[in-house]
Amino acid sequence: MAKRKPTLASIRQRLKHAPQDWQPRSYIDLGEHLNPVMGHADKGLPYGCICEVSGKPSCGKSVFCGDIAAACQVQDGADIIWLDCEDSFEQPATEDEGYWFQKRGLTCHEGAKNFYLIKPYIGKFGSTERLSCAQDMTKEAESLLEALHNYDPKGKRVLVLDSVANLMPAAMGAAGFDQSMNTEQSLPKFLALLMRRWVPLFRQYNTVGLFVNQLRENPGQMFGDKTYTPGGNAFKFGAHVRVRMRKIMLLPSAKVKGKILGIGGRIRNDKNKAGGLERSECDYKILFRGDSKFLPAGTIKYKK
Repeated sequence: MAKRKPTLASIRQRLKHAPQDWQPRSYIDLGEHLNPVMGHADKGLPYGCICEVSGKPSCGKSVFCGDIAAACQVQDGADIIWLDCEDSFEQPATEDEGYWFQKRGLTCHEGAKNFYLIKPYIGKFGSTERLSCAQDMTKEAESLLEALHNYDPKGKRVLVLDSVANLMPAAMGAAGFDQSMNTEQSLPKFLALLMRRWVPLFRQYNTVGLFVNQLRENPGQMFGDKTYTPGGNAFKFGAHVRVRMRKIMLLPSAKVKGKILGIGGRIRNDKNKAGGLERSECDYKILFRGDSKFLPAGTIKYKK
């Protein structure tokens, strides 16, 4: 009797393993100019992917993630979980207060059914009263995602973490101001573990992860790119999409001199494993009146 060549399915059947093969079930359409940067050129950003958005201060990172969250909320009815590690998200009390993100279409007022805000807080953990650390906030977000998935397995979610550099692991919080080399390395170790957990979980929970990260300069580097993102190499390997935002100029008003309408800049793709091409670019205009425009690369020129 001829022997049959073993297959992966037969091995899994013998081990009683039943894996859930993942394929993108749905995409969020971000427009013809932004789709190639954030995901598939025709379909958009797939649910289940993790994206890192980095840039220098005041270039529009949080607003950009808020625009994507608002698009998911309006088009797909997605649940939004916002981890405000910087404690800078001012949640409006009513639905029609006219807050910054409300002007951009995001339903984020107190009591909203599909918006959850997690901030650092002082509370009791067991018998100890202390400040919540990165482990506590991410554990709450993960438990919330699991509960939402159990409530509606076919639902869509968006998790925004603003920002990665402000995450405070437990070891760093316990050390206080007396930081050592071990406590300084606690953030990269924590993010490496977090990415290993959240990459498969976000696929199962049909969640888009948007991680805002800062862009800093290394004064000791003489050649090459002096900028780096805090948190080690976790996102360089774990994130599916990595984009960098760069502010080019302020947008002055054409009618009233001296009035600033918004900011303009460029988004560049450094990594894209969501179906698009790497090094794709597009220009953006973030207007203070409450909308954003994404244009072909090269539309906004440098201010001389």
